[in-house]
Amino acid sequence: MQDHASIVVVGGGIIGVSIANALTKAGVEDVLVLEKDSLASGSTGRSAGVIETQYFTDFDVAIRAYSLRAFERVADETRAEFPQVGYVRLLMDPDDEERFRESIRIQRRHGVDDARFLDPSEVATVVPDLNVEDVHGAIYGPSDGYADPYTMTQIFAERARTNGATVHTGVAAESVAVDDGEVRAVETSEGRVECETVVNAAGPWAPRLAAQTGLELPAAPYRRQVIVAEPPEEDAPDYTIPTVMEYVPGGSKAGVYFRGEGANQVLLGLHQEVGTDEEPSDPDRYSTDYDESVVLEISDLLDHRAPAFSDLSVVNGWSGLYTITPDTQPIIDTHPSIDGYVLAAGFSGKGFQIGPAVGEIVSDLVLDGETDLVPDLSPVSLSRFE
Repeated sequence: MQDHASIVVVGGGIIGVSIANALTKAGVEDVLVLEKDSLASGSTGRSAGVIETQYFTDFDVAIRAYSLRAFERVADETRAEFPQVGYVRLLMDPDDEERFRESIRIQRRHGVDDARFLDPSEVATVVPDLNVEDVHGAIYGPSDGYADPYTMTQIFAERARTNGATVHTGVAAESVAVDDGEVRAVETSEGRVECETVVNAAGPWAPRLAAQTGLELPAAPYRRQVIVAEPPEEDAPDYTIPTVMEYVPGGSKAGVYFRGEGANQVLLGLHQEVGTDEEPSDPDRYSTDYDESVVLEISDLLDHRAPAFSDLSVVNGWSGLYTITPDTQPIIDTHPSIDGYVLAAGFSGKGFQIGPAVGEIVSDLVLDGETDLVPDLSPVSLSRFE
């Protein structure tokens, strides 16, 4: 174990390795990534892997459009698969139609030229098994898709290594040593590593690491579940199933989402805000299996939204953690009282699809104190919670 690095990145998920990759591309060779388990073993590896740009603000679209193009390049340059099966976000409230149409205009400004608005009959054409009786339309991104989070994490980590970074797995960052308001070192399970900068990209463990410096991050990990199911062979869909999302950001109701998985399976889950009586999970002690109650809840929603899928047989499933902030936006900022301490946390279940952009933004913050990837970082500033 080395005893010095210029920059230590804590966390070996897609966020951490993307940060290391961006830093090394910018010419910083002395970068060390610390992962307490194995790469992508936390929230990243338990993600549904969806990559899309169907959001509603300039910031959200900008980072997703950048990341989409980055994932496309990786797929072109490697053997990594990025099936661009499309993404359909359903319009359930007619009062939201203008917001949906504005999303398309924002996407155009960021180079996403194929997103379009669908009326209900067009939605039924894209997803023939969908019940659109109560659907008022949708935004549809044909270039959106999904990728394997584990594979992508390995690729970004290997690129960082090629450019000079060191990646240590099985090494836990236990605390950050601070003196006179400046980062001095990271204390690890394998010894002390002197450094000038630390990036806290520890996923569900990020609030704990921040708390060690006296900073209470407004983020907490909550358990979320995914199941994989398949229809009887004679009922297998004869079309490519895009990702379909019933939930709209900021909505109070849980919404089912699903996408095709492999040859004839369907991946399904629930997207929801934090429940009023829901308790955070301990990232070191939570069930990584799925619950039968969630299967029943998804089945009930499918009975209405996609009746043909309600008889699917569950073949696999798992749980992961969303580290959720009060507004479900991440925190990408510098520590308010410690020089050399950067925060990249609270991605609220969206970290995988924006990993490449976050890597570039954090690299810019570390090296220049600002970024031009997006015009304004206030949506992800820590000060917004003051």
